[in-house]
Amino acid sequence: MFEAQFRSIKAIPNTYYIIVIEDTSTKQIVANGTIVLERKFTHETGIVGHLEDIVVDANYRGQQLGKMYVASLFWYLNQLALIYVTFKPY
Repeated sequence: MFEAQFRSIKAIPNTYYIIVIEDTSTKQIVANGTIVLERKFTHETGIVGHLEDIVVDANYRGQQLGKMYVASLFWYLNQLALIYVTFKPY
């Protein structure tokens, strides 16, 4: 089921961006999130960014990792000149 969903997401280029943070000392993913770009007919066919599914591993919470992660993702989204951005942490 996971593999099929991954393939369907991958088949839609320039829409889904799954970003992870890896602890290189343990080779484990410690945070992840998804950016979804939605193309609109309104606002001169602009693009809306959706920041979703932000998760930080329980062992890494309390270290401000999530705050830095979200700030970095918003910085990236701001570079795309989007109409607006929505944020759904989970």
